[in-house]
Amino acid sequence: MRKLLILLAFASAPAPAMAADLATLGCVAEKLPLLAKAQLEIDVERNMRESGKRPTYDAKLMAAIKAATEACAAQHKWAPEALQPAALYTRAKLSMNVAERVAGEHGFDAATLETIWVALPEERRDKPLDVAAYRQLADAAVPEGDDRRTAVNGEFLSEFFQLLSVQQYSSVEFAHAGEAAAGEDAPAAAEAPTAPAAEAPDAPAAAAMPPESAPEADVPQDAVLKLPEAGAAPEVPEADTAIPEEAGPPAPGRR
Repeated sequence: MRKLLILLAFASAPAPAMAADLATLGCVAEKLPLLAKAQLEIDVERNMRESGKRPTYDAKLMAAIKAATEACAAQHKWAPEALQPAALYTRAKLSMNVAERVAGEHGFDAATLETIWVALPEERRDKPLDVAAYRQLADAAVPEGDDRRTAVNGEFLSEFFQLLSVQQYSSVEFAHAGEAAAGEDAPAAAEAPTAPAAEAPDAPAAAAMPPESAPEADVPQDAVLKLPEAGAAPEVPEADTAIPEEAGPPAPGRR
């Protein structure tokens, strides 16, 4: 009878959050409404055409990404630490269609720019870069003496490389989210069959994102990129359950 009660307790207990599976990372984009995707394209194109301004995103778009991320977290039982990188990855990934089109209008081949990005060592690509690193990538894309070597193109190229960077380092953070918690839960799970049902370990709280204050004005991009100041040693920011209201560094200045 006691063994039966233990088994019933485990069967009814909610599954604990676990390390996020990269195969589920595309879930947010799939759940994002078409209207939100259309707004994202509008925002990305405006951001890339406005020189010298900090990129911003519509507040309703941010709320839609947040809602889609929460739904995916519940569906796939993501650890709370997986929500922010999933949201960052989705926004950068869905921005690339516009970024590649604008690159062509500036006279650049998107595939060539991606080759320059991939040439960086993987250990650098797996972490956020500082503003100076993006400027160096932009310089590598336009050699000295090239007519395309302008301040406007330099700013655009920095933004293009930032999108590639966010996709990579956020996917790495997502893949490692919840690993520590999963490791802590393992011993408890192993001992569970010999413990009374009443003493079975509680499952972690379901992945949730704290409410975000949606500003009436556009939401600056700073939080999306979460880049350190120029010259600072790059590091992967601590995971957070909230999609930050601001993301990334100020738009690179004219060189």
